[in-house]
Amino acid sequence: MTSWVLEIEEFAALWFGPAADRMVFPLHYTSRFSHMNALEQYRSTVREQWSEHGRLDWDAAEQLRRAFDVLTGPEVWVEVHGHRQLRPMRAVGARHDKQGAIAEQSTDGGRVRVSIFAADSLARRTVGMLPDAEAGKRPRQRFDDHDLRAEDPDVVTIIDGPNPREQYRRLREEPCTSAGVIQIFRGPRTTGGKPPHRVAAIQWHDRHDGRYLETGTRARTVVGANSATLAHQVGVEIGRALEQYKEIAEDLATYLP
Repeated sequence: MTSWVLEIEEFAALWFGPAADRMVFPLHYTSRFSHMNALEQYRSTVREQWSEHGRLDWDAAEQLRRAFDVLTGPEVWVEVHGHRQLRPMRAVGARHDKQGAIAEQSTDGGRVRVSIFAADSLARRTVGMLPDAEAGKRPRQRFDDHDLRAEDPDVVTIIDGPNPREQYRRLREEPCTSAGVIQIFRGPRTTGGKPPHRVAAIQWHDRHDGRYLETGTRARTVVGANSATLAHQVGVEIGRALEQYKEIAEDLATYLP
């Protein structure tokens, strides 16, 4: 793996271009420049510095360009958004062909680490940004969506056993040392104004007795899992997203001359 650490303003200078007209989510960026001329001059200088004509040799410059190409034009991409000890965690990863890349923002928001690596290690490197954790000890829990909806005041509901809504509320209100969500999307990024195609969302919650994962929409499942289990699950979803992307690419190819 090869990495570079850039100031957020430098990262923005390399990010924005014909293939990217807004900052990639979930990274946070507000320019310090108030005048467009000064901003464009700064970005031109940064692009020169982070090239073979500046501080990098040709191989390093080509790798850095490739990392940004992977992030802007992915077959599959992953968003990590959460907190660790109340400090924000923001990162985006992607893969295209045989290469993967990650852009990870520092907790103070001032720097971004850009890394390029083999595509098959995207899941492991994504989970590697999270704190290492053992699996939570409590048994698997399942909450059906209809049990979690707000009660209708005009309807009397008789519940046999513990109230699922109250159980889920207490679970979510437990203090966490780290928590957030990993979302996996199928490429391409450009969707003609439509929302991106999300394949999966995996929430993690690190509590006093270990890590728990929460998945599902109509029914939410909460289960203990360590870092290796989470990496495996992310890898499965990345593989599923990649298969969907390849199917779309094949369908589009049939219409090309």
